[in-house]
Amino acid sequence: MLPPRKIIPNALTVARLPLAAATFGCWAVGPHPILSWIGLAAFLLAALTDALDGHLARRWGAESLLGRILDPFADKVLILGSVVILAGPGWHIASDSISGWTPGLAVLVLARELFVTSARAILEAEGVDYRARAIGKWKMMLQSACLPAVVLLVQVAPEVAAKCATPMAWVVTIVTVLSGLDYVGAMRTGLREVKA
Repeated sequence: MLPPRKIIPNALTVARLPLAAATFGCWAVGPHPILSWIGLAAFLLAALTDALDGHLARRWGAESLLGRILDPFADKVLILGSVVILAGPGWHIASDSISGWTPGLAVLVLARELFVTSARAILEAEGVDYRARAIGKWKMMLQSACLPAVVLLVQVAPEVAAKCATPMAWVVTIVTVLSGLDYVGAMRTGLREVKA
């Protein structure tokens, strides 16, 4: 049997998936006086597992191929699911987005994430190390801060949310796309390694 130090990092990663599902279930109804808070707590707990799993794996020498696959997958589920929910009809009044997220912005974020995930799968299958880059980690932290911040603002300060939500969604989208461009450069380098 594996020692707990080898199991805990991946267990934290896997725990992110039901926490993400709880977030989506709570936020799917739109702003709600109770469910929004429960979803916010689930999201923040999921984001905490993201901060802890890799740190503990490195500290305890428990990094694994499974963890390198599961961690970005769980991240994508949490972030993309949240973006899609916040861009959905529950977070719109008439044609105005309460959350700042629109389907167009959600598609840009989704496209970046699918591209990077696909490139990672192809390059790592060829033996090229295509780990998360610093800008990708900063992007994830920004997403993990801004998505729940919008939900919080809608609940406690709707007038502030009305002014800040759209700029926050745009900043997250721009940083997400720019981080994707950084990965394009890394992919080009990786492809040259494969051809060599």
